[in-house]
Amino acid sequence: MSDTRRKATEDDSQLIEAFSRLETMEIGGFVGIDQVMDPQIKPLDPTMHMAGRALTVRGAMINKGVLDVVQPGDVLVIDTGGDYTTGVWGHLMTMAIRDKGATGVVVDGAVFHSNHLRRLGFPVFARTASSYAGASRIAGGMNVPVRCGGVEVHPGDIVVGDCDGVVVVPKKQAREILLRSQISHEAHHISRRLCEEKGLQFTQLPFIEEQWREKDQLPREKTYVAFVHWLEKVKQSETNEYLEWLRAVADELDVTQ
Repeated sequence: MSDTRRKATEDDSQLIEAFSRLETMEIGGFVGIDQVMDPQIKPLDPTMHMAGRALTVRGAMINKGVLDVVQPGDVLVIDTGGDYTTGVWGHLMTMAIRDKGATGVVVDGAVFHSNHLRRLGFPVFARTASSYAGASRIAGGMNVPVRCGGVEVHPGDIVVGDCDGVVVVPKKQAREILLRSQISHEAHHISRRLCEEKGLQFTQLPFIEEQWREKDQLPREKTYVAFVHWLEKVKQSETNEYLEWLRAVADELDVTQ
Protein backbone atom coordinates (compact mmCIF):
# COMPACT_ATOMS: atom_id res chain seq x y z
CA MET A 1 0.00 0.00 0.00
CA SER A 2 1.26 3.49 -0.83
CA ASP A 3 2.15 5.94 1.93
CA THR A 4 -0.50 8.30 0.53
CA ARG A 5 -3.30 5.80 1.02
CA ARG A 6 -2.03 4.78 4.47
CA LYS A 7 -1.96 8.44 5.57
CA ALA A 8 -5.50 8.89 4.27
CA THR A 9 -6.73 6.04 6.44
CA GLU A 10 -5.18 7.71 9.49
CA ASP A 11 -6.47 11.21 8.74
CA ASP A 12 -10.11 10.42 7.96
CA SER A 13 -11.10 8.03 10.75
CA GLN A 14 -12.93 10.79 12.63
CA LEU A 15 -14.64 11.87 9.42
CA ILE A 16 -15.91 8.33 8.83
CA GLU A 17 -17.08 8.05 12.43
CA ALA A 18 -19.05 11.28 12.05
CA PHE A 19 -20.70 10.12 8.82
CA SER A 20 -21.58 6.80 10.46
CA ARG A 21 -23.94 8.66 12.79
CA LEU A 22 -25.96 10.11 9.89
CA GLU A 23 -28.76 8.73 7.75
CA THR A 24 -28.49 8.81 3.97
CA MET A 25 -31.51 11.12 3.65
CA GLU A 26 -29.65 13.69 5.74
CA ILE A 27 -26.80 13.62 3.21
CA GLY A 28 -28.51 13.07 -0.13
CA GLY A 29 -29.98 16.56 -0.38
CA PHE A 30 -26.51 18.09 -0.19
CA VAL A 31 -24.59 15.80 -2.55
CA GLY A 32 -27.33 15.86 -5.21
CA ILE A 33 -29.18 13.15 -7.09
CA ASP A 34 -26.15 12.32 -9.25
CA GLN A 35 -24.37 11.03 -6.13
CA VAL A 36 -27.24 8.80 -5.04
CA MET A 37 -27.01 5.20 -6.26
CA ASP A 38 -29.75 3.39 -8.15
CA PRO A 39 -32.43 2.45 -5.58
CA GLN A 40 -32.26 -1.15 -6.81
CA ILE A 41 -29.01 -1.43 -4.85
CA LYS A 42 -30.27 -2.33 -1.39
CA PRO A 43 -28.95 -3.77 1.87
CA LEU A 44 -29.45 -7.50 2.28
CA ASP A 45 -31.07 -6.65 5.60
CA PRO A 46 -32.87 -3.33 6.16
CA THR A 47 -31.15 -2.84 9.52
CA MET A 48 -27.71 -2.66 7.90
CA HIS A 49 -25.91 0.68 8.02
CA MET A 50 -22.41 1.52 6.82
CA ALA A 51 -20.04 4.42 6.33
CA GLY A 52 -16.47 4.38 5.08
CA ARG A 53 -13.99 5.38 2.42
CA ALA A 54 -14.31 3.83 -1.01
CA LEU A 55 -11.92 1.05 -1.96
CA THR A 56 -12.92 0.68 -5.59
CA VAL A 57 -12.73 -2.67 -7.35
CA ARG A 58 -13.58 -3.50 -10.93
CA GLY A 59 -14.08 -6.78 -12.72
CA ALA A 60 -11.51 -9.52 -12.51
CA MET A 61 -9.82 -7.89 -9.50
CA ILE A 62 -12.81 -8.56 -7.22
CA ASN A 63 -11.28 -11.60 -5.52
CA LYS A 64 -7.62 -10.91 -6.28
CA GLY A 65 -5.51 -8.75 -4.05
CA VAL A 66 -8.36 -7.16 -2.09
CA LEU A 67 -7.15 -8.58 1.19
CA ASP A 68 -3.69 -7.13 0.58
CA VAL A 69 -4.96 -3.55 0.42
CA VAL A 70 -8.16 -3.35 2.48
CA GLN A 71 -7.81 -1.15 5.56
CA PRO A 72 -10.00 -0.33 8.57
CA GLY A 73 -12.76 2.01 7.48
CA ASP A 74 -12.89 0.83 3.87
CA VAL A 75 -16.10 0.17 1.97
CA LEU A 76 -15.56 -2.03 -1.07
CA VAL A 77 -17.31 -0.57 -4.10
CA ILE A 78 -17.57 -3.22 -6.81
CA ASP A 79 -18.21 -2.48 -10.48
CA THR A 80 -19.23 -5.61 -12.40
CA GLY A 81 -19.54 -3.88 -15.74
CA GLY A 82 -23.27 -4.49 -15.93
CA ASP A 83 -23.14 -8.24 -15.24
CA TYR A 84 -26.10 -8.77 -12.92
CA THR A 85 -26.31 -12.55 -13.35
CA THR A 86 -22.96 -13.78 -12.04
CA GLY A 87 -22.59 -13.82 -8.26
CA VAL A 88 -19.22 -12.16 -7.66
CA TRP A 89 -19.23 -11.77 -3.88
CA GLY A 90 -19.94 -14.23 -1.06
CA HIS A 91 -19.71 -14.76 2.68
CA LEU A 92 -16.11 -16.05 2.91
CA MET A 93 -14.65 -12.89 1.39
CA THR A 94 -17.03 -10.86 3.52
CA MET A 95 -15.71 -12.46 6.70
CA ALA A 96 -12.16 -11.85 5.54
CA ILE A 97 -12.59 -8.11 4.90
CA ARG A 98 -14.65 -7.75 8.08
CA ASP A 99 -11.73 -9.14 10.04
CA LYS A 100 -9.48 -6.59 8.31
CA GLY A 101 -11.65 -3.75 9.58
CA ALA A 102 -13.69 -2.94 6.48
CA THR A 103 -17.11 -1.42 7.17
CA GLY A 104 -19.17 -2.52 4.18
CA VAL A 105 -19.52 -3.74 0.60
CA VAL A 106 -21.50 -2.35 -2.33
CA VAL A 107 -21.93 -4.59 -5.38
CA ASP A 108 -23.45 -3.24 -8.57
CA GLY A 109 -24.41 -6.78 -9.45
CA ALA A 110 -25.12 -10.07 -7.73
CA VAL A 111 -23.95 -11.74 -4.54
CA PHE A 112 -24.24 -15.41 -3.65
CA HIS A 113 -24.86 -17.26 -0.37
CA SER A 114 -27.12 -14.35 0.53
CA ASN A 115 -28.63 -16.14 3.56
CA HIS A 116 -25.15 -16.63 5.01
CA LEU A 117 -24.40 -12.96 4.35
CA ARG A 118 -27.53 -11.87 6.22
CA ARG A 119 -26.61 -14.00 9.20
CA LEU A 120 -23.17 -12.41 9.34
CA GLY A 121 -24.80 -9.04 9.87
CA PHE A 122 -21.97 -7.28 8.04
CA PRO A 123 -23.32 -4.50 5.78
CA VAL A 124 -23.60 -5.80 2.21
CA PHE A 125 -25.50 -3.82 -0.42
CA ALA A 126 -26.22 -5.38 -3.80
CA ARG A 127 -28.48 -5.18 -6.81
CA THR A 128 -29.54 -8.82 -6.59
CA ALA A 129 -28.52 -12.35 -5.60
CA SER A 130 -27.61 -15.23 -7.89
CA SER A 131 -27.37 -19.01 -7.75
CA TYR A 132 -24.45 -18.84 -10.20
CA ALA A 133 -21.08 -17.84 -8.74
CA GLY A 134 -18.15 -16.99 -10.96
CA ALA A 135 -15.59 -14.42 -12.02
CA SER A 136 -16.50 -11.09 -13.50
CA ARG A 137 -16.16 -10.93 -17.26
CA ILE A 138 -14.66 -7.44 -17.54
CA ALA A 139 -11.08 -6.26 -17.23
CA GLY A 140 -9.98 -5.73 -13.66
CA GLY A 141 -8.69 -2.80 -11.70
CA MET A 142 -8.35 -1.61 -8.12
CA ASN A 143 -8.29 1.90 -6.66
CA VAL A 144 -9.44 3.29 -9.99
CA PRO A 145 -12.59 5.28 -10.79
CA VAL A 146 -15.56 2.94 -11.15
CA ARG A 147 -19.24 3.26 -11.89
CA CYS A 148 -21.55 1.74 -9.29
CA GLY A 149 -25.30 2.17 -9.22
CA GLY A 150 -25.06 4.93 -11.80
CA VAL A 151 -22.60 6.97 -9.71
CA GLU A 152 -18.95 7.56 -10.56
CA VAL A 153 -16.99 6.60 -7.46
CA HIS A 154 -13.36 7.56 -6.89
CA PRO A 155 -10.97 5.97 -4.40
CA GLY A 156 -11.31 7.68 -1.04
CA ASP A 157 -14.82 9.03 -1.57
CA ILE A 158 -17.06 8.61 1.47
CA VAL A 159 -19.79 5.99 1.01
CA VAL A 160 -22.81 5.85 3.33
CA GLY A 161 -25.58 3.27 3.13
CA ASP A 162 -28.72 2.35 5.03
CA CYS A 163 -32.25 1.09 4.35
CA ASP A 164 -32.95 4.13 2.15
CA GLY A 165 -30.04 3.49 -0.21
CA VAL A 166 -26.42 4.46 -0.82
CA VAL A 167 -24.93 7.93 -1.23
CA VAL A 168 -21.42 8.86 -2.33
CA VAL A 169 -19.73 11.98 -0.96
CA PRO A 170 -16.79 13.21 -3.09
CA LYS A 171 -13.74 13.28 -0.85
CA LYS A 172 -12.93 16.92 -1.66
CA GLN A 173 -16.36 18.00 -0.42
CA ALA A 174 -16.61 15.60 2.51
CA ARG A 175 -16.09 18.06 5.37
CA GLU A 176 -18.42 20.68 3.91
CA ILE A 177 -21.14 18.07 3.28
CA LEU A 178 -20.61 16.64 6.75
CA LEU A 179 -21.23 20.01 8.43
CA ARG A 180 -24.46 20.63 6.56
CA SER A 181 -25.63 17.07 7.11
CA GLN A 182 -24.93 17.29 10.84
CA ILE A 183 -27.04 20.45 11.11
CA SER A 184 -29.77 18.71 9.11
CA HIS A 185 -29.54 15.72 11.46
CA GLU A 186 -29.84 17.97 14.51
CA ALA A 187 -32.82 19.84 13.08
CA HIS A 188 -34.60 16.64 12.11
CA HIS A 189 -33.97 15.14 15.55
CA ILE A 190 -35.33 18.18 17.39
CA SER A 191 -38.29 18.56 15.04
CA ARG A 192 -39.24 14.90 15.38
CA ARG A 193 -39.30 15.30 19.14
CA LEU A 194 -41.38 18.46 18.84
CA CYS A 195 -43.97 16.41 16.96
CA GLU A 196 -43.79 13.35 19.20
CA GLU A 197 -43.56 15.05 22.61
CA LYS A 198 -45.28 18.40 22.08
CA GLY A 199 -47.89 17.45 19.51
CA LEU A 200 -46.81 20.01 16.91
CA GLN A 201 -47.92 19.49 13.34
CA PHE A 202 -45.41 19.45 10.48
CA THR A 203 -46.46 22.93 9.31
CA GLN A 204 -45.79 24.32 12.80
CA LEU A 205 -42.17 23.23 13.00
CA PRO A 206 -39.69 26.11 13.51
CA PHE A 207 -37.29 25.18 10.70
CA ILE A 208 -36.90 28.67 9.28
CA GLU A 209 -37.39 31.51 11.75
CA GLU A 210 -38.58 34.86 10.38
CA GLN A 211 -35.20 36.62 10.44
CA TRP A 212 -33.58 33.82 8.46
CA ARG A 213 -36.29 33.86 5.80
CA GLU A 214 -35.92 37.61 5.39
CA LYS A 215 -32.14 37.44 5.32
CA ASP A 216 -31.92 34.78 2.63
CA GLN A 217 -35.16 35.53 0.78
CA LEU A 218 -36.44 32.02 1.34
CA PRO A 219 -39.98 30.81 0.72
CA ARG A 220 -42.20 31.51 3.71
CA GLU A 221 -43.15 27.84 4.12
CA LYS A 222 -41.72 26.25 7.26
CA THR A 223 -40.73 23.03 5.55
CA TYR A 224 -37.81 20.67 5.76
CA VAL A 225 -37.17 21.20 2.05
CA ALA A 226 -36.82 24.94 2.64
CA PHE A 227 -34.43 24.23 5.48
CA VAL A 228 -32.24 22.03 3.28
CA HIS A 229 -32.21 24.66 0.53
CA TRP A 230 -31.20 27.26 3.08
CA LEU A 231 -28.33 25.14 4.35
CA GLU A 232 -27.02 24.71 0.82
CA LYS A 233 -26.06 28.35 0.53
CA VAL A 234 -25.22 29.67 3.98
CA LYS A 235 -21.77 29.93 5.49
CA GLN A 236 -20.45 27.76 8.30
CA SER A 237 -20.69 30.61 10.82
CA GLU A 238 -24.34 31.10 9.93
CA THR A 239 -25.18 27.42 10.22
CA ASN A 240 -23.66 27.37 13.70
CA GLU A 241 -25.65 30.49 14.62
CA TYR A 242 -28.82 28.88 13.32
CA LEU A 243 -28.14 25.70 15.25
CA GLU A 244 -27.82 27.73 18.46
CA TRP A 245 -31.20 29.31 17.72
CA LEU A 246 -32.78 25.94 16.97
CA ARG A 247 -31.49 24.49 20.22
CA ALA A 248 -32.81 27.53 22.10
CA VAL A 249 -36.24 26.85 20.62
CA ALA A 250 -36.01 23.25 21.79
CA ASP A 251 -34.96 24.35 25.29
CA GLU A 252 -37.81 26.85 25.48
CA LEU A 253 -40.27 24.12 24.55
CA ASP A 254 -38.54 21.74 26.96
CA VAL A 255 -37.69 19.13 24.32
CA THR A 256 -35.45 16.36 25.66
CA GLN A 257 -32.24 15.99 23.65
